[in-house]
Amino acid sequence: MKVKEIYKGYIWYNGEFKSWQECNIHVFTNSLHYSSSAFEGIRSYNGRVFKLEEHIDRFLYSTSILGIECIYTHRQLCDATIELIEKNNLENSYIRPLIWRGDKELTIKFIDNDINVMIAAYDYKQSFDIQKTLNLLVTSWRKAPANSMPHQAKTAGNYVINITALSEIKGTAYDDVLFLDNEDYVAELSSSNIFFVQDGALITPIANCCLNGITRKTIIEIAARNNIQVVEKFITLEELRYYDEAFATGTASEVVSIKSISFDKEGVDKVTFSDNNVTVTIAELYSDLVGANRI
Repeated sequence: MKVKEIYKGYIWYNGEFKSWQECNIHVFTNSLHYSSSAFEGIRSYNGRVFKLEEHIDRFLYSTSILGIECIYTHRQLCDATIELIEKNNLENSYIRPLIWRGDKELTIKFIDNDINVMIAAYDYKQSFDIQKTLNLLVTSWRKAPANSMPHQAKTAGNYVINITALSEIKGTAYDDVLFLDNEDYVAELSSSNIFFVQDGALITPIANCCLNGITRKTIIEIAARNNIQVVEKFITLEELRYYDEAFATGTASEVVSIKSISFDKEGVDKVTFSDNNVTVTIAELYSDLVGANRI
């Protein structure tokens, strides 16, 4: 999706609503050089923002991890988001808050850099598609230990390894990569959490070396309300051979079925998931929830 081709209306930029053409940064912007920025991905459905307060909570947590003092309060950011989608006349949208250090000092110590905040939102209607499936490759790269990377923060720096791993599947038939952690347990995809299904129960990695995503937590809540067992555990690659289904979750993608996971680039050693009955049920329950916005 080419944002410049679809973006219309305004961006909330440092407390003001400006046209997207006005929102620019200098090439010496500190965060462009040193990755000291944090962001969120949020969805609105039928004009209502889903789990806005939880997303802004995480946004402010991410800024604190970077030592950034956001000059806007939680309430101001929530109100600005709601006003933005109203001003842009959006019903179903993707919303991107971003905070970054400016161009006063080009140094990693960022002593006196100004802090900038923006919130953008554009039309986005993607939802569960029963025909869409993912073919994954287990990447040779590993997620950093929990004491080496703030995995629960959505910072630009956290995504460097994800982008690096995606270069392995460029020009191939794979749709995404599957990360293992530093102890070779299953972690997550490049921008999604992962669930497996075994005998009707959901099995998902413990979120110590991966993001404990808001969609991930929502799926666990949905399962609990519908008497679907959820097991959080350390998962080895060998265990994947015994699972019935697999699916990925994320704010933008919602729920997506996984068709196969290859352990080598040639796809000689891989597991294939032929069922997706539980996945479809979970996707439908999630779709009902975000449409009604009951959580």
